[in-house]
Amino acid sequence: MKRIPAFVRGMVVRAVEESCRKNGLDRVTVEERERTRARVPTPKIFGQVPPP
Repeated sequence: MKRIPAFVRGMVVRAVEESCRKNGLDRVTVEERERTRARVPTPKIFGQVPPP
C-alpha cells in the first residue's frame, strides 16, 4: 500500500475495506487486496503492470 500514490491511496483503502465487508471479512487480507487489485482498471497504482 505504501507504493500507491498518496492522491489515490484513500480511494484504494476504501475500495479494499468495502470489498472485505461485502465478503464478510472483519480484517483486510492479502488475498482480498489482490482480488480488489485485479478489479481496478489501472493496476499500475498498486505498483505492478498488467500481464501482456
